[in-house]
Amino acid sequence: MEKIKVEIDLLKLEIDVIHKKLLVFLGGVTGTWIYGLKFAQNDNLVASILIFIFFGIFTIGTFASVTKLSRVEKDIKNISKRLRDDIL
Repeated sequence: MEKIKVEIDLLKLEIDVIHKKLLVFLGGVTGTWIYGLKFAQNDNLVASILIFIFFGIFTIGTFASVTKLSRVEKDIKNISKRLRDDIL
């Protein structure tokens, strides 16, 4: 039972870190999208390419964070299953 409590505490910390990363990445995606629309109207090719690169990086980071959250969700389901099995 103590081992499960430690696992739950570790998962809480991991969720907190992933959540903070996700907020940063989503802010980056939104910001680069807005500036990308602004620079797309201008003929500044270098700025458009840089913004596209940053948009890609932030998008990949967001996808990775969501993937990690789904893994944590599976871990939580496994822990709850083990708890139910221990109680029964």
